[in-house]
Amino acid sequence: MKLLNNEKFYVGQEIFIESCPDFVDNAVVFEDNRETGYFYAIERMKSGKLKILDAVNIYDVNKVKDKEILSEIKIFWSDNFERAALFINDYCHAIMDFKNKLGLCRTEFPHSSQTWQNGRKKLTDKDVEKFFNN
Repeated sequence: MKLLNNEKFYVGQEIFIESCPDFVDNAVVFEDNRETGYFYAIERMKSGKLKILDAVNIYDVNKVKDKEILSEIKIFWSDNFERAALFINDYCHAIMDFKNKLGLCRTEFPHSSQTWQNGRKKLTDKDVEKFFNN
């Protein structure tokens, strides 16, 4: 496992965090647009443009009770850069699996994109354990 990003932020503060290893086409982005927090699976096209492959909801800002507390984001990648995991305050909220075209999140929302697996699988602690043991 490789920790590529480690940043502090406040929920509801506009933020855009890219995690893009230079030597692969896969990338992930965490975005808080002041209303919601989302985690995106991205493909970097040869043209330089970014293509969203899938997106998962992490939170709705108005439902987060401790917005005034400084939070910490960590983005981990598997050694082969086929999977990325989003942690906020040391709790895994989502995993993007590029090999299996699967986005996992605790909220099971929204439905998967048409290019990735249909249906949304809920992220479990067992999935997180598997992520770190493979």
